[in-house]
Amino acid sequence: MRKQLLLYGFLLINCSSYCQKTKVDSLMSNIETLTGESKVRAMNELTVLLLPTNVELAETLAFKSIKSAKTLENKKLLAQSLDRLGKVYQQQNNPDAALKYYQNSLAISTRYNDNIGVAQAKTNIGLLLQQISEHDAAIEMLHEALFVWQVLRDSANISRTTTVLGSIYHLKKLKNDALQPPNDSDDAKIAQLSSVNKRNRYERALLFFLVGLAGIMSALAYISLLKKRKDAQVLEAQNKAILSQKTEMDSLVREMELSNVSLEMLNKKLVEEIAERENIERSSFARDRFLAIMSHEMRTPLNVITGLTHLLLENNTRPDQTEQLRTLQFASNELVVFINDVLDFSKIEAGKLDLQYREFDLETVATTVFNNFILKADAKGLLLHSSFDDQIPKNLVGDEARVFQILTNLLNCCLETTVEGLIRAQIALVEQNNREAVVKMVIESADGGFELKMLSGHYDALSEEDVSFENLDGSQLSLAITKRLIELQHGRFLMENVFGEATRFTVLLPFKVAFPKKDNEIQLDISDHSHLRGSQILLVEDNKINQLVVAKMLRRYGMTVLTADNGIEAIELLYKQDFDLVLMDIQMPEMDGYRATAEIRNMESPTKSTVPIIALTSSAFLTEKEKAVLFGMNDHVGKPFSPDELLEKISACLVIDEKE
Repeated sequence: MRKQLLLYGFLLINCSSYCQKTKVDSLMSNIETLTGESKVRAMNELTVLLLPTNVELAETLAFKSIKSAKTLENKKLLAQSLDRLGKVYQQQNNPDAALKYYQNSLAISTRYNDNIGVAQAKTNIGLLLQQISEHDAAIEMLHEALFVWQVLRDSANISRTTTVLGSIYHLKKLKNDALQPPNDSDDAKIAQLSSVNKRNRYERALLFFLVGLAGIMSALAYISLLKKRKDAQVLEAQNKAILSQKTEMDSLVREMELSNVSLEMLNKKLVEEIAERENIERSSFARDRFLAIMSHEMRTPLNVITGLTHLLLENNTRPDQTEQLRTLQFASNELVVFINDVLDFSKIEAGKLDLQYREFDLETVATTVFNNFILKADAKGLLLHSSFDDQIPKNLVGDEARVFQILTNLLNCCLETTVEGLIRAQIALVEQNNREAVVKMVIESADGGFELKMLSGHYDALSEEDVSFENLDGSQLSLAITKRLIELQHGRFLMENVFGEATRFTVLLPFKVAFPKKDNEIQLDISDHSHLRGSQILLVEDNKINQLVVAKMLRRYGMTVLTADNGIEAIELLYKQDFDLVLMDIQMPEMDGYRATAEIRNMESPTKSTVPIIALTSSAFLTEKEKAVLFGMNDHVGKPFSPDELLEKISACLVIDEKE
């Protein structure tokens, strides 16, 4: 049995030695790849493994680990490294040096409360003292170490320390017994010693078994090391893949930087283009403002001219005076049309011309235009023949003012180019369904012919590609604006021309058909102004002549008119009495029409705060009507206005107010 245990222990020791050698080789090959605390721990472990075979290399490693631990300022690792160096000197039979480093390790561990380091250092000191036969000191130190191990509940070190203490006590007892003289109890002691020796043999067998078990554990540790090495290889491959991806990402980052540079250049170009466009828009706005101011200055005296002419025509003038006044009225109307053309040109170029769709009677508009041109045709000795198709629906939906402007411009062009002969104006229905009617307007002259550049069947100068009107004369400008107005209403414009012979304008315009009103719906005729008699009207106007003309015009229809020169006077009059309607000029000193309207709408009295207000303005800004509505005005009349237009606006407001 003993031989079998010895053989088994021998095999385990050889296996343990092989595993230990393999572990040493592995640590030696990988130690340089480690850094920081991992490297120090590896050097300490390798120092212990090298002690039986290569003490000099173990010493070198111990010094390196001490230096590295000091650099890292890790006190626990420093205490461990000092402990390993003490083992080296103990292996070299240099107990003084070994004791010195063990004590340094104990001092550091004690200072930083490292109980494991304290127990290990005291155990090593006890073993060293045992080696130099200082049994009492060794027993004291090992008892202290055993106490710490018991606190830490480290069963392996408790067993190891207890075994060492037992062997020391045994050696100490043998030594003491050798100094005493033999007595009668020697036989009993020999028997006891034999029993102890027998027990020691079993203990040594157990020790061999434990060593073998340690070898198996070492083998398992080596297998674990191999697995870790394999994992390290996998990790290295992954690191290479990550490095490759990082390189690719760096390449993408460089491409993005190049793209950012290109984008910055594009942004810079875009900013320059936006700045240039803003400059153009500012220039266009300045031009529009100039035109609007000029229009305001021209419309104010024109309003006086047209108003006085209308009043004079109603005062039973002589026939010769009537003809002159009608000529004056036509000339002023023609000047208004020209001003509108200039403003429309500005709006068309800016793309800000808006159409006002509402229900109107096309026959009434056409008759008004034809009657306006009869006198001018008679003055040139021309005949004006007009016809209107009865099949055209009575109520169409469209921009009445633009239709009026289109017919006026085309008749003007024909009158200018016709020397003698006939001018025809025909308006006929092309097709109609429940929702839409297409109307054809043909205006032609039998003599003259209009001289136009770039003419080939159609008027090419008015094509979409050529939006510049700078090189056109007055008639061409009028035609250019007319063509654009027709196209804005989704119509078609055709011009047939033989210079010196004839000119024909053909216009196709689509209109929506207004739905017929229900039988039970109240029909209010705002063209009948008899209901206006007795109405209290407040006229707010800073121009005295305009006050005179408008007030006289309204009084002829039985209305009572009070005047105010500005918004402040108007508010004072409203506080004193009630009015049925207010005609409010916009541009006035001290308080303009907008502010005055806002003050009226904020009055406490419901009768005063809800009084209908119609804006009177000669401004041509595109948002004037929207601004008037925003400030609480009910409607808007632009100067110069005809009496019929003003009366219709007043009638509409008062009829709606009564209905409510």
